[in-house]
Amino acid sequence: MIQYNTTNKSFLKMYHILKGFGIQNCTFFLELFDEDLLNVDPFDEELDRVTIVKIHAEIVKNPWYYLREIVRIPTAGTSRRFELTRGSLAICWAILNNLSNFVILPRQSYKTYTVCAMYMWLFYWGAKNTEFMLFSYSDAILQGNLGRIKEIRETLPKFLNLYNPRTDKDNLREMKVVRDTHYNHIRIKSSSTSKEAASKAGRGFSTPCMWIDELCFVANVKEMYESSVYAYKTVSQIARESGSPYHRIMTSSAGRLDTDEGKWSFDFMNSCVPYDEHMLDMDQSTLNECITRNSLNGYISIIFGYQDLSRDDEYLEEMRKDSTSEDAFKREVLNVWMATSENHPLGQDIISSIHNHIHRPCETIVIDEVYFLKLYRPILDINFSKRFLAGVDCGGNLLQDFSTCVIVDPENFEVVGVMRTNSYSTTRFARCLGRLMRDYFPNMVMIPERNSMGIAIIDTLIDFAYGMKSRIYHDMNDKPGFATTKDTRPLLLNNLLRVVVSNDVARLNDVNIINEIIGLKVSRSGRIDHDQNGGHDDTLRAYLFVRWFCQYAKNRDQYVDAVLVGSKSVSEYVDVADKEDPMTSDARKRAGLRFLMGDNTFGGMRLDSSGRFSQDVMNPRSRDILPVHEDDEADSAINRMQDIVRVSRMSKLSDVVTIDSDIADETMKDYMREPDVVKRDTSSEGQFVDLRTNELVLKKKARPPDTSKKPCDPSEWKRRLGIL
Repeated sequence: MIQYNTTNKSFLKMYHILKGFGIQNCTFFLELFDEDLLNVDPFDEELDRVTIVKIHAEIVKNPWYYLREIVRIPTAGTSRRFELTRGSLAICWAILNNLSNFVILPRQSYKTYTVCAMYMWLFYWGAKNTEFMLFSYSDAILQGNLGRIKEIRETLPKFLNLYNPRTDKDNLREMKVVRDTHYNHIRIKSSSTSKEAASKAGRGFSTPCMWIDELCFVANVKEMYESSVYAYKTVSQIARESGSPYHRIMTSSAGRLDTDEGKWSFDFMNSCVPYDEHMLDMDQSTLNECITRNSLNGYISIIFGYQDLSRDDEYLEEMRKDSTSEDAFKREVLNVWMATSENHPLGQDIISSIHNHIHRPCETIVIDEVYFLKLYRPILDINFSKRFLAGVDCGGNLLQDFSTCVIVDPENFEVVGVMRTNSYSTTRFARCLGRLMRDYFPNMVMIPERNSMGIAIIDTLIDFAYGMKSRIYHDMNDKPGFATTKDTRPLLLNNLLRVVVSNDVARLNDVNIINEIIGLKVSRSGRIDHDQNGGHDDTLRAYLFVRWFCQYAKNRDQYVDAVLVGSKSVSEYVDVADKEDPMTSDARKRAGLRFLMGDNTFGGMRLDSSGRFSQDVMNPRSRDILPVHEDDEADSAINRMQDIVRVSRMSKLSDVVTIDSDIADETMKDYMREPDVVKRDTSSEGQFVDLRTNELVLKKKARPPDTSKKPCDPSEWKRRLGIL
C-alpha cells in the first residue's frame, strides 16, 4: 500500500514532482508492506513487542520505510527528518539497484549523510557477509564519515540500535557486526602519496561496496582506480550471484582542472550516463542495457544544482557568506569546475563563465528503450515539422568514445536536442536515428560524419525509409556527410569554435557540449584537441558539423533556406561586423527590408508539390497565391518565405509593394547596425521616424493591398503552411 499519511512531507513533495515529470513509477518510496504500521509512530516509547517485531520486519524488506519514518539526521544539537530531494532519491535508488554512481551536489544538500544513512541500513539490515570500503584523501574525512554512520545509529529508537559491544567492533577505523549467521565489516583507507603505492593499494580493493569521498581531490586517483577495476569486477560478480549488494559511489564537490586528479575526475564524469528520472520507469535489465549503451565506464552521474534541490536564493546568499573564497563558492555551491588549463585555446577569461549557460533538459524522450533524447525546449513549444539540422558524430562503438546526435535550430543556432550513446550496435543506433527523422522530426536534415562508422549509419538510414537520402547532406560531388580532413578540422576547432563561444554560447544549453569545450587543450604541435587520456569532444563536434554546414557548405540551399540561417539571432549580435559573418549580414538586410515594407504588405507565397515554398516569388494575382494578412502567426509565415527579401530580386515584388531598392539599401546602411532606433510611424503608411532626432527617415508610399478578393480564412493558410 501507499502511505499517503506520512508526516515526512519531503516524500509527498517528491511524489508530486515526479508525477509532474510524467514518471509512472512515482510512489515506490511511499510504499508500506505492513498495513498495521500505517498509523504507528516508531519513536513511541510504549510500543508493544508485536509492533516492534513488525517494524523490524518492515525495515528489512523496505528501506524506504526506514528512510521515511526512522532515520534522523543530527543537526546543530538536534535532529531532523531525512529529506528526500531529487539528489538524495537518485543516490538511494542507485545504491538499492546496485548501480555505480558519480555524485556532485551543492554544500548542505546532505549527500554525505544520505550515503551514511544507506550504509547504516545495509550494515545492519540489508546485507550479509559483506565488506564495505570507505576511501578518501585523508583519515580525518574518513573518520568523520564513519562517525556520521554511528551518529545516525544513536538517533534510532532503542529497540533499533543493534550495536552489541560484546561481539561488535566499533572504533575510529572500522565497524564490524558479528552474528551467529553472518557478519558485515566497514573499514577506511586513505590515499597513497606515490603512484606506485596507489596502484598497489587499488589491487587490494576487493570489496563489493566502495565509497570514494571527495574524489576530485584524491591524489593518484587514476592509478588507484584503474588497478582496482579487475578486483571489483570479480567480487561484484560473486555478489550478484549471491544476491548481495555491490556498487561504487563517488561523491565530491566540483574539482580543479589544473590538477591531475581534478582533470581525471572531470573526464570520468563526462564518461558517465547522466541520471534521468525516466530511468525510474525501467526494469532492471533495460536499465543495465541503457547504462551500458550510454556510458563508457558503467556509471551514472548524479549532478544537481541548488535550484533542482528546492533551495532558494536565500540559501545561495548564506552559502556565499560562509564560503572562504569565490573559488570555493563556485566549486562547492555552484558546481563549477575551476582553473581551466593554461593552454586552453579560448583562454581563461572566456571559459571561466561558460558554466552559466548549462541548462537542464526540459523534456527527455526515450527511444528504443535505451537511447535518451534530451530536449531543451518544452515539447509544446517545438514545431516538430520545422526544418531542423542534426549533426551526427559517429564513434567507433568500442566503449572508447560516444556516438552523438545534436539537433540545432538553424535560425538561431540553438541546441534543441542532444542524444549521446556508447552503443556497440551501429545498426541499432542508425535505426534510432531513422526513427528520430521519420517519427519525431519529419523535415530534419542530417549532417553525419563521413568515416567508416558514418558510412554504415548513412547506408542504414537510406534503407530505413523512403526519401531519407534527400535529407542526408551530400556535398557538390554527391558524397554524403562531413569529412574531417586536415583542411576542415581547423575550421571546426579554430574558426567556428571561437565564433560559437563568442556569439552563441548562451544557446548551447547541453552540459556535455560545454564540458567538452572546457576540456579542450592545445597540444605541443599546436593542434586543438581533447585530452587523449579520457577526454571527449564527440558532442561538440556534432554541433560544429551543423555550424560548418551553415557557414561553409556550398550547396546548403538544397537543404535549407539560406536566408533563414541565423535570422533569429540578428538583434542579439548586432556588434558583429558584417564582413566577419556574411550570413548575419544577409539576415540583417532581410529583417530591415521586412520592417521597411511592413509585415502585412507581402502579397503571398506558392507551395510546390512537396509542400515546400517555391524558389520563385509569384505574382499575387496567380491562383496559387496564399494571401498573408497581419495575424499572430504572420511573422512565422513570413519567415518561411524563400528569397523574398533579396535585393537582387526586388523587381519581382513590383506587384506586391512599390519601393525602390536603392532607397532601401541607402537607408539600411545607416540604420541596420542599430535596428532599434528606427520606428514605424503608424499614422501614415510608409513613413519612418529616427527616434534619436525625431526626423523622417523614409517616405515612400506603398501600394495598398488588393482588397478585391476575400482573404483566405486564417486557419486555412495556417494549415497549408504547416503551422497547425
